[in-house]
Amino acid sequence: VTVQVNDGVTNVQQQFTVNVKAVGVLVLGPIPPQSTVVGVPITIPLNVVTPNVNLSQVQFAFADTNVALVKSVTFSLTKGVEQAMISLVSRQTGNDEITIIANDGFRAAVESFPLQVTGPHIGVVVANGQLSLNLTASPNSVYTIQAAPSVKGPWSSIATVNADATGVISYTNRLTAGSSSQFFRAMLK
Repeated sequence: VTVQVNDGVTNVQQQFTVNVKAVGVLVLGPIPPQSTVVGVPITIPLNVVTPNVNLSQVQFAFADTNVALVKSVTFSLTKGVEQAMISLVSRQTGNDEITIIANDGFRAAVESFPLQVTGPHIGVVVANGQLSLNLTASPNSVYTIQAAPSVKGPWSSIATVNADATGVISYTNRLTAGSSSQFFRAMLK
């Protein structure tokens, strides 16, 4: 490029080179299907290649199809890895399609993935006159175990149990020989 300036007396020119480079393609890698149980948020590491700007300058957004299931998706750069944190609506199960959008100011990249949120897993074992309930629920949550003579009640609280850091709850109760039917349930406190 040559810039020429003339004030009527003096004629000055300056030359310089401008290198024009093609804008690189922003890439957001595939995100596999995700699943969790009620109340357990998900953190997903995102595979992002950004040749144009630093990763900290890339803007992220989301869209989803089930607002009754997903409360929010937030993004943070942690130790050089962009992460999407999915917060769930309390006590809801179901399916959602989540779309993540990355934009570096030049180009956008979009990836979608399914999310499935299921209820707590409940395992029941009756052996040697004992009832064992094993639940998988929200980590560090508290449940009340209730018993009743029929499924319609009346229900009475018989124990309080705490889930461990992985969400596992175990409860064991001796069954009374010769008694009529007995029903049990776990209620989130």
